[in-house]
Amino acid sequence: MASLIVFQRRLLVLSHFHKTIFVHIPKCGGQSIEDIYIRETGLTWKNRAPLLLRKRADGESAPPRLAHLTIKEYLENKYVSNEMFDSYFKFSVIRNPYTRVVSFYKYMGFSDKISINEFCQEYLVKFNSKKHAKYWFYMPQVNFLLMRDGRVGIDKLLRLENLQEDWERSVLSLTNVVTSKVPHVNISKESDESTRRTDYLRELNKKSFEVINRLYDKDFLFFNYERRLY
Repeated sequence: MASLIVFQRRLLVLSHFHKTIFVHIPKCGGQSIEDIYIRETGLTWKNRAPLLLRKRADGESAPPRLAHLTIKEYLENKYVSNEMFDSYFKFSVIRNPYTRVVSFYKYMGFSDKISINEFCQEYLVKFNSKKHAKYWFYMPQVNFLLMRDGRVGIDKLLRLENLQEDWERSVLSLTNVVTSKVPHVNISKESDESTRRTDYLRELNKKSFEVINRLYDKDFLFFNYERRLY
């Protein structure tokens, strides 16, 4: 089974055995999903090397990175065929833009150095410039999911806030994935968890909310998350 699952470095791209394509959006709980696939291969994070996606050897186009490919990059760089794309079950995990920003703030080490308002108003703005090298990591979630015609190219969107229930109703019921409980991977690294995250959200000032609302406007619109003014 292991040879039928392909990873990008440490990030799952697609499983031919399960006939699924998982789009891993940064800081949206994707490592928990990847852990399920690794377990179902009988492998571990340490010995998963045979599953890693490599750069194409035929000299054809390649993405600037192999981590966190967008749905368009899967197709444009021929990691999946059109037939595969049409027949495989495609899904992703999304989350509230505000808590995703808090996760950025913690994960990248800014919480030990500056306030969350300084992070939002200076660094988050800078990282969301399309010219910035880190833009692919911080960009709106919907950018990972849009096809060239502007439609979302995913069969099911799972919300991190309701991940276990969404997993059971979609992936577990519509594919041959057998793991019923989504593990909590990497959560302890992000915060103390919900208590500290709530504290950071309370620290956000009006200008920071304005920045987040502007930078992630498409996420609020596409995914119907409630927008806050302060």
